[in-house]
Amino acid sequence: MKKQIGLFATVLFAVSTLMLGCKLQIHAHTYSEEWTNNATHHWHKATCEHTEKINNFAEHAYKNGLCVCGMREMVLIPSGTFQMGSKQGVDSNKPVHEVTITKSFYIGKYEITQAEYEKYCSYGENKPSSRDGIGKNHPAYYVSWYDALVYCNKRSIAEGLTPCYSIDGSTNPDDWGAVPTSSDSSWDAVECDWNANGYRLPTEAEWEYAARAGDNTVDLLIWSGTSDEYDDYVWHGDNSLKTTNEVGRKKANNFNLYDMCGNVQELCWNWYTSTYDTTLEGGVDPIGANSGTNRVIRGGSWGTFIAQCAVSTRNSITPYNCRSNIGFRVVRSAA
Repeated sequence: MKKQIGLFATVLFAVSTLMLGCKLQIHAHTYSEEWTNNATHHWHKATCEHTEKINNFAEHAYKNGLCVCGMREMVLIPSGTFQMGSKQGVDSNKPVHEVTITKSFYIGKYEITQAEYEKYCSYGENKPSSRDGIGKNHPAYYVSWYDALVYCNKRSIAEGLTPCYSIDGSTNPDDWGAVPTSSDSSWDAVECDWNANGYRLPTEAEWEYAARAGDNTVDLLIWSGTSDEYDDYVWHGDNSLKTTNEVGRKKANNFNLYDMCGNVQELCWNWYTSTYDTTLEGGVDPIGANSGTNRVIRGGSWGTFIAQCAVSTRNSITPYNCRSNIGFRVVRSAA
């Protein structure tokens, strides 16, 4: 009899909860920026005093530290000052210069995955394949700098955030036309609202600051997270099996960021310069030059030698081009 009563109470509670949940679907729930987690899920706590799971923006399941819901965690990076660049290597890494990041920001714990990218965007002529690594937790690649702009704004709009990028006065990618496959003056003149709370590419300074994860030395930290045990932190040409690998399988740096120096190289906001222009790329919250030919990519990849995966190494690509070893991660303002 007690078991029957207990079973009836359990069913009644479940039905009541379902009915309550359905009724509350009409409520516009709001959530905090901070993540809470247990062994199987991570979620934003509701700030509207309703704690039941309502939609995918509230709660996400993960396995082996990876979200399996197609959404990624963001890590809060505090403001600070660091030494950017290197005294060694090629001229593009020089000179060493001081940079101050005055505003804390969120950055993706992982590189944008194929599941995340395909939720909002489609690939062009080339797309991920079994040859270069395919799967929802593999990093997205064959994505151009122009493609990344579209992804950032589409995801921002979908999540109710203010888009950062504007082309010809519009923040709606549907108004921008087809993603260019050659140089395009309108897309190159894209404007960024640095105060918007939507997603965007990191500046080159933000990327290196996050990759160094509190290291303020010059040439003592070689790769993000380590100066010697690079196989534990980096997917590179000698350990990747010549393909992308699922994000988050190597060790994280001290900011709990994964794959900063390997797996795929990462697109940044800045126009590329052959050497640092310290008046534009140093000082306080630098965003680089207003024009150029190529955009910056940072970090090594599955196809590069380990020496080319160093935290200070800089490379570039035309904004319309895409490759199998180049992807990106996103940032958001913490204001």
